[in-house]
Formats: sequence, structure tokens, C-alpha cells
Amino acid sequence: MKSINSCSLSEFGPRLAVLAGLDAFLLLLGATLKHRILLIEDDETFLDAVRLTLANDPIEIVWANTGAKGIQAFQHDLHGFSVVVIDYRLPDINGGDVCRHLKRLNSEQLFLFTSQHFEKEYLTDQLRAGSDGFVDKTSPPAAIRNEILRAVSLY
Repeated sequence: MKSINSCSLSEFGPRLAVLAGLDAFLLLLGATLKHRILLIEDDETFLDAVRLTLANDPIEIVWANTGAKGIQAFQHDLHGFSVVVIDYRLPDINGGDVCRHLKRLNSEQLFLFTSQHFEKEYLTDQLRAGSDGFVDKTSPPAAIRNEILRAVSLY
């Protein structure tokens, strides 16, 4: 591929006409936008699975293994995450309470909950807390990846 310095943008014209958005334009030029997700999750096995699943995607994962650490990471960068993924059952704070706290700091933030528990009370609390989606920890890796990428695409 030619570098941007060795040709004019007009050479890309026909191809750019069919591409939409800045991501596609940068991809054509050999660059990508990197999204950041905050994963608030105490299960290191699930963390490793998410890292492996998203290894080829332009996504940086910031990990916090407790609700308190997740709140602290979010407070340091209130608008820096494409999506926040929160485990519902954390060792120190209920994931719903973490989400409610973060929503007060940035009401526009997208949130996904993750759990392997499907009791009605958990799901209801996640919706009330402000969940924009759900990642089933028992799903195949491709389904987990697709749900995270769907949320990132909304950013």
C-alpha cells in the first residue's frame, strides 16, 4: 500500500466513497482507532478469555478486579472508555451498585454486565442500574466477542 505521503488522497476517492466513518478511512490508510474498555471482573480466567478473544481487535482492556478499583479507574478517565463491562458479583461491591455510581459520574457511558447467574433479581437489578447489554460468561468466545464489539460500535 502506498503511504499517504507518496500519493494524493484523490487516488483513494472511489474506495472512500463506499466506506463510511472515520474508522474505515483510517483502516484504509493503515491505521485503526483503538477503543478502550474497562473490565471490572474478579475472575482472572474470564479476563484471560476476553483478552484472547479480543486479541486481534483494536481494543485496549483496562482491568480492575474489584468494584472499588473499577470506580477508581473510571474516575481517572471519565470519558475514556468505549464501554464498561462489569461482573455482577464482585468480591467487594455489587456490580449494580458500581454501575449506578459510574452512571452518576457519566450518564452517557455504555455498560455491559457479565455473569453466569440468570436469576430474575440479578437481571432486574442490572436493567435498573443502567445496563446496555449482557455478556453470558458461559457463552462461546465468539458470542462474547460479538457482544463486546456490538457495544463498542455504539460508542
